Amino acid sequence: MRKGYSLLEVTLVLTLLGVLISAVGPPFSAWLDRWSVLLARDRLVSVLGHARAIAQVRGGSELFVDVGEGLATVDVPGARVWEIGLTGDGVALSLLSGRDSTRIRFDALGIGRIASQTFLLRRGAAEARVVVSALGRVRVR
Repeated sequence: MRKGYSLLEVTLVLTLLGVLISAVGPPFSAWLDRWSVLLARDRLVSVLGHARAIAQVRGGSELFVDVGEGLATVDVPGARVWEIGLTGDGVALSLLSGRDSTRIRFDALGIGRIASQTFLLRRGAAEARVVVSALGRVRVR
């Protein structure tokens, strides 16, 4: 008796694996794109919420978002409070205004001052928008 697999059996198994991977690959890729975009969107919404909360505690704050670097910082007068990367996993961040960066200021009541911005997060076919109203309210799309 021989132990092991024949060349025909190995070829058949590899062919079946190839067919299975080609059938599952595109939906998995789309799923991964969507989850990466949603994670980046939630990170941006979280930063905006923290900037408003810090403004209420510290008497004002400023959120600076550098689109090119995918980095957000929250500053209060004289100090940087928080810094976080917004993008990762191939997610692209952009402003619909076309600018490279933006500053959103919040007063002591957590109200944005001329804060109107729309952020676009994209990876592959998946995209999400975060809309900041003129008064600093956040909506996701």
